[in-house]
Amino acid sequence: MRNEKISIGVTLDSDLVEALRRLAKEDSRSLPRYINIILKRYYRNMPLAASMAVMKKNVSSKVSINLCLDRDVAEKAKYFAQTEERSVSQYINRFLRQYLENME
Repeated sequence: MRNEKISIGVTLDSDLVEALRRLAKEDSRSLPRYINIILKRYYRNMPLAASMAVMKKNVSSKVSINLCLDRDVAEKAKYFAQTEERSVSQYINRFLRQYLENME
């Protein structure tokens, strides 16, 4: 049985989107699917009470994209965004930036 998907519109930093697009292409995946996989792996290994380190604020242009996330991934993203008093876009943007920084 396939996971139910939820469509979520998010606004991400343009430099972040370009870096993720390159990685998704290298992995032969769409950008939304690649982001879903990153988030799913993170949530699978994360204790519920974990919090992420504060990211330095970068000024960059924004890109709006639509993600179809697995229901469990979308619910966890919403939960942690609310916990940190952020929008889902801000939370996912910050998380993905941290993900890229950790890859370096």
